[in-house]
Amino acid sequence: MKHNDHKDICAIIVTYNPDSTKINILIDSLVNNVEKIIVVDNSDQPGSKASDLISEERNRIIIDMGSNTGIATAINAGLHKAVASGAKNVILFDQDSKPGPEMINILVRAYDDLTRNGKRVSSLGPRFHDYRRDTPTPFIRIRHFRLIRSKCKTGALIPVDYLITSGCLIPVSCLSDIGFMREDLFIDYVDIEWGLRANTKGYQAYGVCDAVMEHSLGEEPLRLLGLELPTHNVIRNYYMFRNAVAMYKTGYIPLMWKFVDGYRLCIRFVIYSGFLRPRIKNMVAMSKGLMHGIMGKMGKYQK
Repeated sequence: MKHNDHKDICAIIVTYNPDSTKINILIDSLVNNVEKIIVVDNSDQPGSKASDLISEERNRIIIDMGSNTGIATAINAGLHKAVASGAKNVILFDQDSKPGPEMINILVRAYDDLTRNGKRVSSLGPRFHDYRRDTPTPFIRIRHFRLIRSKCKTGALIPVDYLITSGCLIPVSCLSDIGFMREDLFIDYVDIEWGLRANTKGYQAYGVCDAVMEHSLGEEPLRLLGLELPTHNVIRNYYMFRNAVAMYKTGYIPLMWKFVDGYRLCIRFVIYSGFLRPRIKNMVAMSKGLMHGIMGKMGKYQK
């Protein structure tokens, strides 16, 4: 990749009943920074289809999935389309993200620098900020049975275990080795599982501190004892607990990672059951998720 030469970059945006203004602002911000934009639409509400909200032009392709097929399946549909179109690199986005004006250029420069130094790069992602939280979200890595939260410094490239999907730049060449997203997870832990799988193949993901993006992660944070804790709705809590257990059952996830993440999952169960409304529904959903994860009952949640 060359700076300011984006002919080989394809943006993939996954939408689900998007806000018309937000999705068009995102697309407008990408038009001059990538060659092609693929919108993969998981919408299931009348009038919320991407094809109704987005003007389809030469460099914008809309894939209508027909219903909510899950984030992993939607991303994979976009990846297959991008690969077939000859893209060398892809950058993934959620519908509510706002990339900084130089974000893609900075990610490209970081990729060039890393590969020149012989690094096998699986993905690069920006530092993102949720406007509802007081501090930027740190990059995360687990080492020596401890969760390390790496705060950014100007110019830093931080090795991480995984990156959130949105804003993630992926060289297409690594997909044949690492593989695509795990579709039976549906949503949640999709980015974590892929990132850890990439690590086992000898690749490394990097957080790029100078690249900036606004992104809303989950629901309104839970403020408890002076802390800001990320939260999700009831059904997302089901997926989080089910998919965590499903991931722990795989052989390629490091034992250290399973231990630390499992400990954090237990803490979440206690806090969400006791303090996150609706408390009983959250407790039931998380318990069902744990059970289904153990049983191997995957895919889209069925009542």
